[in-house]
Amino acid sequence: MNSLTKELGLTQTLTAERVGCSIPPIMGLARIGKMAFDGVDLIPLWEELAARFSRNDSDVAALMDMCIVAQIINNAGPGLSLQASALNERRLYQLPAKTTPARLTLLGFAAAGKISDNTPIEFLIEDTDVTLYLFYIVPGMPLPPVPGHDLAMVLVGEGESTRPALRELERLVAEWPRPVLNLPGLVPQVGRECLYKVLAEMPGIEIPATIRVDRSTLEGIGEGVASIESVLPDGGFPLIARPLDSHGGHGLEKIESAAEVPSYLSRNPESEFHLSRFVEYRSPDGLYRKYRIAIFNGQAFPCHMGISDNWMIHFVNAGMAESAEKRAEEERFMNGFDEEFGPRHRNAMAEMAAVTGLDYFGIDCSETPDGKLLVFEADTGLVVHNMDSPELFPYKGRHMRAIFGAFRAMLFRAAGLILETNDGGATSGICAFKSR
Repeated sequence: MNSLTKELGLTQTLTAERVGCSIPPIMGLARIGKMAFDGVDLIPLWEELAARFSRNDSDVAALMDMCIVAQIINNAGPGLSLQASALNERRLYQLPAKTTPARLTLLGFAAAGKISDNTPIEFLIEDTDVTLYLFYIVPGMPLPPVPGHDLAMVLVGEGESTRPALRELERLVAEWPRPVLNLPGLVPQVGRECLYKVLAEMPGIEIPATIRVDRSTLEGIGEGVASIESVLPDGGFPLIARPLDSHGGHGLEKIESAAEVPSYLSRNPESEFHLSRFVEYRSPDGLYRKYRIAIFNGQAFPCHMGISDNWMIHFVNAGMAESAEKRAEEERFMNGFDEEFGPRHRNAMAEMAAVTGLDYFGIDCSETPDGKLLVFEADTGLVVHNMDSPELFPYKGRHMRAIFGAFRAMLFRAAGLILETNDGGATSGICAFKSR
């Protein structure tokens, strides 16, 4: 028995019977997120969870779900405090498989903190025969006994707040007795300050440099004391600015000149920022198009497309639900991915998969006027879901089911388990990179 096995209290069966049955179930992000996506008022749920904990203060699973609710309704502070209290008591939670018994048990290493700090894997395995154990890594706290599992996966994403957890995981997985996906030492490869260095010289890819600056440096640029060219190695204005570790477009703005910097800073009080040059990617019809692609198991899958007259596209504000014309174009993109977008950028996506070394990640991207893959972001934490209305988006369901099925297949292969297909056959092996 090695030192890690002793530290975790593992036996040859990884204490499956002793630990697994005592892990509290949670509603989780996929279920609560779907309620919010459908416009359900989450306040009654918050009150129900609070009442549960009031009746039984050992029901810390209620606190974990309250943390999710709080973040979705933009009240993260109290939610994260509740999460910290819960993790003081328990570090392991579970999302049981839809089927009984589960055919695969997956241990997900997660970081304490915001929803965006971890891979939202619940969406990928929802309603399957996979049980997920969420194991929260809190540096400095002793490790709890770990339940039996077939496979582990690092869910911790890249960011300032998650780096201590990633360092702790590098120590843990070096001796882990089960296969581990998305090794922690590889996750920083997709960080904003690292990715462009990895991809900059690759043919077929356009990715501007992303540089971290402190507030005083940005103030100096605004005052004319420093030039933007002295900070950005590949260009000047217009530039894109965002607060460090921001997500979802928070504080993300295009700054046209040094004269606009003071105004930007007045709206954003943070102490550090990421800067990159703006790449004009408008299509000939005057609209901007952004794509989300999931890359794993040697394959690329289309997740969604956003079309807007504004350069800053988020699917939720691109007006896709309001425009039949935009939805028709997204349908053509997804249905024709294997014949059009995929082959055009096959080599670029294959290079990204190879250089990052990650088993699973997503990219938000577009195409430049000269045909390159314009990479905005690569991340293990991008949301890939099937929450869109089947009435408005009838074409999406089969594509999302294909992603979820392929993801499940990757888990089974990595765990060394036989995967039966719907037609009774079996699949095995890893495909060479292709566009599905």
